Amino acid sequence: MKQLISIKLVQFFLFEEMEIKLDEIWGVFGPNGSGKSSLLDAVQIAMCGGNERLIAFNAQADENMANTRSIRTYCLGQYGDSEAERVRDSATCYISLVWKDSVTSELLTMGVCINAAYDRDRFEVRGRYVLRGTELSMGDHLELVNGKRRPRAWETFRHQLVERAKALGEDPLHQDSEHYIRAALFALRGKGGIPQYETFVRSFRFALRMRFDKSVDQIVRNQVLEPRQTNIKKFREVTDSFKLMSQMVAGV
Repeated sequence: MKQLISIKLVQFFLFEEMEIKLDEIWGVFGPNGSGKSSLLDAVQIAMCGGNERLIAFNAQADENMANTRSIRTYCLGQYGDSEAERVRDSATCYISLVWKDSVTSELLTMGVCINAAYDRDRFEVRGRYVLRGTELSMGDHLELVNGKRRPRAWETFRHQLVERAKALGEDPLHQDSEHYIRAALFALRGKGGIPQYETFVRSFRFALRMRFDKSVDQIVRNQVLEPRQTNIKKFREVTDSFKLMSQMVAGV
């Protein structure tokens, strides 16, 4: 089993730098507005390679409520409805997830680097990385500038990733979110497991949005099972053919 053991954040939302270490069983608790869903959104961003089309921000919120969250507002640390209510004017955001194999103790770090600025409407995903056999530390994401810890420049961070991956003969960098997700699923797969990109994306989003305000029967029928109408005519033809075959066998 692969266990998520650490979430590392640099210039994400209200945090300049933060590492959250996780045990085998963990939860996120706190009053409303304390940032619980923001942490889960950070995990989403890293798991989905910064592809907003695949992300359901604040997934457990009332569907009728307007959702103003985005990767850009998270990077700039926007805490109010107005863009002026932000922590920083520009950001080099890192979100790294560290996994550990419960059997082999092998480590894996995956994540994204994102740039954003108040005077640009769109954010930019500078890089997506999946690095086997290594846990990147907070120090790997930061550097000292005039005596203060600042986000490490992506070019420097990228170089250290490539150098560490040389021993494995692998390329840790991925240009698009689909390639990145496929690489992460392959690295995190179980013994003999075959990663399925489409299935993961659908299941991951469903799990985040899942509510337990309905019966298990309703959840399975309406949310888990794919809506497929039964072709009655075809079904009868198949049934009749089995009956005919059964009669033929009985007559032999």
